[in-house]
Amino acid sequence: MLKKILIVSVFVLLGCVLPGLVIIPAKFLGVNPAHLQGAAFKVTFGTVVTVLLFSAASIAFVYLIQRFYHRRPLLELGFKRAWVGDLAKWHLIGGILAGLPLGFGLLTADNVHFASAVPASVDAATLAGYYFFFLFMLTLNSFKEELLFRSYPIENIAGESTANWTIILIASAIFSIVHLVLEPFTWMAFISRFLFGVFTCQVYVATRSLWPIVGIHNASNWVY
Repeated sequence: MLKKILIVSVFVLLGCVLPGLVIIPAKFLGVNPAHLQGAAFKVTFGTVVTVLLFSAASIAFVYLIQRFYHRRPLLELGFKRAWVGDLAKWHLIGGILAGLPLGFGLLTADNVHFASAVPASVDAATLAGYYFFFLFMLTLNSFKEELLFRSYPIENIAGESTANWTIILIASAIFSIVHLVLEPFTWMAFISRFLFGVFTCQVYVATRSLWPIVGIHNASNWVY
């Protein structure tokens, strides 16, 4: 079992590193790696192409490893047919969970000021189109990350409790570290992402479905 945990952990790490090589040619398109993550994401031709290629490479990597190394179909990684309802329900749950600390902060703050970040010259149709596109990019990102960091390692260990917890902690640590490559390291950011990884792993273990954790991840990113 220890050998299996090590192999799966290495594949999870490679699933981050190898697709990440697309950043090298992306720099020739004028892409700033810092603009590929979170609220810093800039909708330009270069950044969109880079994210699409990175996501496609990550999904393809998991498919190839699952199909030719583990000799199991990709559909075993939590692809249940009833996905629309789960995705919608867990988007709502994820949004509530992410919004609770924000709401608490607003309620307990001494002074709150709201300011629009949307220029007055932007019409409603343009704004709606931007946010729908942004939602698509977020969903693609959430899907490939939950596939690589949660369903893939858990389904390919599926052993006793100790083995399951070992791969969950390793995958969550890699998930957290990878996200800090493009931003200054802080313990708060590391711990929060690590705990988020552990939480979504537990949701996956309970549901054995990819869609609830994609919904939670996506709604959390959207709120933040």
